[in-house]
Amino acid sequence: MKLKNQYRLTDFLITFIIWICSLTLLAFFKFQDIDEVYIAKIYEYKGVTKNNIFLVCLALGVSFGVLFGVLNSFVYPKLIKQASFLKSFLFRVFGFLFVFIVSYVIVVLGYSNYVFGELNFSGDIVNSSVKSLFISAVIINSFSDFMLLVRKNIGPSYFNYLIVGRYIRPKEEERIFMFLDLKSSTTIAEKIGHVKYSLMLQECFKVLSSILLDYDAEIYQFVGDEAVITWRCRDNFNNEKCIMLFYHFINSLKEKENHFELNYGCVPKFKASLHTGKVTMAMVGDIKTEIVFHGDVLNTAARIQSLCNVYNCSLLLSSSFHAELSSSDKFITEKIQNINLPGKSMKQTIYKVAL
Repeated sequence: MKLKNQYRLTDFLITFIIWICSLTLLAFFKFQDIDEVYIAKIYEYKGVTKNNIFLVCLALGVSFGVLFGVLNSFVYPKLIKQASFLKSFLFRVFGFLFVFIVSYVIVVLGYSNYVFGELNFSGDIVNSSVKSLFISAVIINSFSDFMLLVRKNIGPSYFNYLIVGRYIRPKEEERIFMFLDLKSSTTIAEKIGHVKYSLMLQECFKVLSSILLDYDAEIYQFVGDEAVITWRCRDNFNNEKCIMLFYHFINSLKEKENHFELNYGCVPKFKASLHTGKVTMAMVGDIKTEIVFHGDVLNTAARIQSLCNVYNCSLLLSSSFHAELSSSDKFITEKIQNINLPGKSMKQTIYKVAL
């Protein structure tokens, strides 16, 4: 399954599970100590039992979970990708009201009649039930949105790793790394000032983030004007995706040349390196917990990237990455032998890439 679809499915499942568990537990704690006779007396109907109430709450959880899961995973990402805070807020308010009304009509007015039989609740009971359900839905939806926001900010993969504690004990993995860096960053910062420089980087990395999942890539970290991107080496993974991600990013920036020239007086250009090898992943820190990579692969990738200016190219590959690269007519490579990488005693072979 593509990483993009995997993340969407996970968002859907998180939303669905939160709603199912929350409404079921709410019903359990609210009605567990109440006598069946008293419940029937409140609702003025003998057919209202604890089991029936739990069934209705479960049905509500399914309805809310499915509808909010679809909104969070497929609708909101398209509608509010570039929206302002107010527009985003209004979308979510209308989305919430729509889901609440649809679920209430289907479950409370429809399914509950099927479970309980024909009911004739008094106005006070209906108003109290609607208010209680609405307040509960607002709280649960806020919690669900908060969890999805935390997951997005930490990074979907790393959020999952932290939740399950996958790297509490260090583990070794085979990974690909791309070190992506802005060309002439110091000159640009001095020319346009640090505020505009930061705004420009924000735009660049927003473009990068929008295409990452299309190439099964993950952001390891942003460091100043540099982004470190990583891929897990899996069976049947096509390394060509790593190269095509870089050129997709470059072409996306080219399409916005006029915008960058008008707003910043320059057009950002990036250089990158790709390297693969074994690294150790470990969870570190106490007050601030992070999952980090240790290994020579990162140092080598950074040093190869520093040679882009020397060889007048935008993308360089290590020999280990090139060895695992399948032949393609989309790009060509040129071997550069006997390279002295800073801090390395042995001479290296690297490859220039061009479309």
